[in-house]
Amino acid sequence: MPKETIYDLVTGGSGFVGSHLVDYLTNQGRSVIVVDNFDAGREENLNCSKSMIELIRADTRDESLINIIKDFNIHRVFHLAANASVPRSSQDPMYDLTTNVVGTLNMLEIARQRRSQFIYISSAAVYGTPQYIPTDEVHPTEPISYYGTSKLSGEHYTDLYRREYGLDTRIIRYFNCFGPRQPRYIVFDYLRKAYESGDTFQVLGSGEQVRTQLYVTDAAEATVLVAEKGDSKPYNIGSEESFTVLDLAKQVLDITGQTHKKITITGHSWPGDIAVLKPDITRLKSLGFRQSHSLIDGLRKVLEWWNRNTELES
Repeated sequence: MPKETIYDLVTGGSGFVGSHLVDYLTNQGRSVIVVDNFDAGREENLNCSKSMIELIRADTRDESLINIIKDFNIHRVFHLAANASVPRSSQDPMYDLTTNVVGTLNMLEIARQRRSQFIYISSAAVYGTPQYIPTDEVHPTEPISYYGTSKLSGEHYTDLYRREYGLDTRIIRYFNCFGPRQPRYIVFDYLRKAYESGDTFQVLGSGEQVRTQLYVTDAAEATVLVAEKGDSKPYNIGSEESFTVLDLAKQVLDITGQTHKKITITGHSWPGDIAVLKPDITRLKSLGFRQSHSLIDGLRKVLEWWNRNTELES
């Protein structure tokens, strides 16, 4: 491999957000290395960029990874590889710890040795239950899950490497994102429910829980924007367009043509379901970020993807 080629390395690049970030980078003309163990990601998520990337099947916890990539000139490391499941983090805290903390520490050490920029992908879960809305980056960090705790630990390690070794770092806190290739969460679940047999559509909780959803290509663009123009302090990445989960259910039923279904409200939800989650993205907007997709625009694109994949599977 020519050493003069400069690469971006994306861990977890076969995952939902990771694969869209890979697509965005390759569309910019960047050379990209994807490191993934395919524990949660899917190789077909990389179909759009497959011919333009170097794919390395490896675990970020593997200390031998530094030798595997030693011949590549790596300019930036986008570290997305993680256990992103809150339920799994509760069921198996040790797996969550090793994947999210040990994996991050190993990638930080690789970035230090290569003098690469390190972009750490964290989560709004570090805030815990919001004390005020919208939630900005100076909000207290009091996670209420193992997942949030492990992501916050990764933030601390990232900042420590910046202070100790002068590493060029960025910290990004994703709020809710949605789009094609997403294997779970509310938009995916609502589409599945819309097409299930029966005449009812169940909404968990009161239906009044407030959320935002940023279309995934906007999230990828924002991530690169922070890498290129941001500083070392955390950045929220999310949408300012809020809605209730009941309103979302109505929109999904409308665009799928399933308006005959009756919405039922359970009155109870899963443990830890936060009533209102909405980011303050003032810092992100100061870099020039402008959201390109509204919620309904994104829902239509997801529905197109859903229908294409359903046809392929049938």
